[in-house]
Amino acid sequence: MTTRLADILDARLAELTSEAYEIRRIFASHADIEQLFKELGDSAILLDCDPAQDRAWYGQYELAPADSEGTMIMYCRGDECWIRDLARPEEQLTETLRAAS
Repeated sequence: MTTRLADILDARLAELTSEAYEIRRIFASHADIEQLFKELGDSAILLDCDPAQDRAWYGQYELAPADSEGTMIMYCRGDECWIRDLARPEEQLTETLRAAS
């Protein structure tokens, strides 16, 4: 079974917001941004309509290109913030296998 990147990202965003975290920004590699377009179409990522702004949006969340591979989510509660890598199912399986051995 293949899980789409968009589904994994949406699930993680829903999980964090249900735990009362504020999503400040999503950092995504160029490959992941391209994957979101492939999965969701042209409306997956929207550019800010203000020409003075150089920002993009994934739904209601600001999206910034990342220099690294993969996708990270910056989430906060009050003034305290964290960044979490978006784990893919194959990465979770590898981590589970390592822990079991």
